[in-house]
Amino acid sequence: MRIMPIPIIVLGAGASHDYTHYGNPPPLTDHLVNEKYLDLDIISEYREASYLISELAPQIITQNKSFEKILSSIMKSSGQHMHRKHQFIGLQFYLRDYFEKLSNNFNDINNYRTLISKINDHSNGQAHLATFNYDTLLERSIGYDRFQSSSSYINTHPYVTKLHGSHDWAFIGSKNSDRIIDEIHPVTTAYEYFKRDPNYINSIRNKGTDPYHISEISGSSERHNIFKLPAIAIPIIDKQEFLCPSRHIEMLKRNMEQTDRILVIGWKAGDSNFLDLIKDHLKEDALLTVVSKKTETAREIVDKLKEIKNFSKTEYYGGGFAEFASSSYCENFFTQEVKLV
Repeated sequence: MRIMPIPIIVLGAGASHDYTHYGNPPPLTDHLVNEKYLDLDIISEYREASYLISELAPQIITQNKSFEKILSSIMKSSGQHMHRKHQFIGLQFYLRDYFEKLSNNFNDINNYRTLISKINDHSNGQAHLATFNYDTLLERSIGYDRFQSSSSYINTHPYVTKLHGSHDWAFIGSKNSDRIIDEIHPVTTAYEYFKRDPNYINSIRNKGTDPYHISEISGSSERHNIFKLPAIAIPIIDKQEFLCPSRHIEMLKRNMEQTDRILVIGWKAGDSNFLDLIKDHLKEDALLTVVSKKTETAREIVDKLKEIKNFSKTEYYGGGFAEFASSSYCENFFTQEVKLV
């Protein structure tokens, strides 16, 4: 078997949306407000999130506007108001519970497993998968038991970097914090805790604190004395930072600097932070292969990436993840020779 540099595989929402032929597909971001995907049972637990979704839904459904653009506009114009901060906290809790429920309905027959088989067949089991998805469909396809600590994502192949967080990650806050204790109105849930001080999460992130996997928290002797805040990046344009352990990003940078090929599946190339990562760290003259549901969209993504990086060869395919994963084009991505200058 020919040993090659570790391929980089980028997975966007379109990859999870098209991950299996069976059952209802996970939503794309704009689908989150549609009746088919909205979970009223969960949203009733986080009432503040319903205000945001009420505002987003008609603009997305009837005016064909983007979830991320509308939410970005709200955050820019009124995001510092306390009621808006509560709404954004509520949205994070809603998305956490939503994608946990979705992930628990995992289907064993799926395209992620086909992709993993191709990695095992043609890349000696080695790859670095960078995903923007909150769900754990990829991890469950690889074997969920492996992903029980923050270090487990990058200590065994295939490596996984979750750029925008995960439903099973959390930041923590102490129940005994002097900022939160209120004898008259005691805080009893994590949601109430972070609503009481919605700026607390920003203070955590500004310190560069990494999120924990919930299994690490559950195994802590202090687990009964902490509240868990969802480690999920709000879906807005130009998210301020990656929301994953810093060492995951450092590992990704190193592998980008050594790879000779990158595969993009279901990602719109809209995250400026990751575009900068490609620009600054991806090896020059690598092979670029882009997969999208529509050929025209895939070609547009190739053109966008070519504006920031030189590639020795570019390929694009329509038909989506399902069609690509089972085709010879997927095998060809791993096996073709790439000559780096």
